[in-house]
Amino acid sequence: MGQVIAGRFELLDHIGSGTSGAVWRAFDRRLGHDCAAKVLRQKDSGELLRFAREQGVRLDHPHLVTPYGWAAEDDDVAIAMPLVRGGTLDAHLRADGALSPELTATILLQLLEGLRHVHDAGWMHRDVKPANVLLEPTGHGRPHARLADFGTALREDEPRFTEMGFVHGTPGYLPPEALRGSGPSPAQDLYALGIVGIRMLNPAVKGDEALRWARATLPHSSLPSPLADAVLGLTDDDPSARHAAAAQAPTLLAPATRATSYRFASGAPFEVRDQLPTTRPSEIASGAATVPSPPQAPQGVAALTHTVVRPARRPGHASPRGPVVMVSAGLALLVAAVVVALL
Repeated sequence: MGQVIAGRFELLDHIGSGTSGAVWRAFDRRLGHDCAAKVLRQKDSGELLRFAREQGVRLDHPHLVTPYGWAAEDDDVAIAMPLVRGGTLDAHLRADGALSPELTATILLQLLEGLRHVHDAGWMHRDVKPANVLLEPTGHGRPHARLADFGTALREDEPRFTEMGFVHGTPGYLPPEALRGSGPSPAQDLYALGIVGIRMLNPAVKGDEALRWARATLPHSSLPSPLADAVLGLTDDDPSARHAAAAQAPTLLAPATRATSYRFASGAPFEVRDQLPTTRPSEIASGAATVPSPPQAPQGVAALTHTVVRPARRPGHASPRGPVVMVSAGLALLVAAVVVALL
């Protein structure tokens, strides 16, 4: 049996790591299905505040992955999200290279729809990149992308937890105004999404090279002009031009998304398979299956870099600090205070 947090989330397989925690395939005992459980990686108050803020991002949209519940026990806190089993966009680009224009346009529009919902709800993601885009296992069918990892998301009307002068984000995905010290804004998410579009068309370019390549190449390429215009508009130096490009993209890109087959730029078919185990908790408990320690990250999922999960308790042995449902008083009060403040 894997570790069970607060009598609810049984940790089964280690998937990878997010901005503020280690991500596991877990079994939600209350709801009776698998989920993705992010377990707090660090115990300092700043990380706990960010963790509590992430669990407050409750957005229901087919192209987003946000928390639906949380639980805490002793020193461990977990937030649960829907389990997306097809790996990351980043892994597919690394393995098979650039996407076709039709496939790029389809995924770009899906992510734009998700981001529009995020921004309309008053949130900013602040770390849009291929590693934070998950894919549902749709086989050779129409891809289904979902923006994930809201560990650094911020409401437009809430205080920031970072120090003045600190620029948050992934190098290469930050717009010029962010590098000049401007505060976070939805336009910065749009810029990062434009860079994702460039990376889908040419995964080899990174950092500032990606934007230089796009501006020098796309206007004169054989790429359909609506897609080129959308990508260049999203990465414009002027934030207002990015908003205009995002508003026009659904109309511009609609024809390119009507493809009946999806391919990489090489011509190879694009396929998204289920990349996670399907072992049930009962199989682990009976010895029919085991959870490696530490497990290898499944293909298409970022490798694990951190973990805070203690060894699983043996069946029949209670925690020396009380029943499994007991929550550390200080931790519970801090999380509850932050959550209440966010509502």
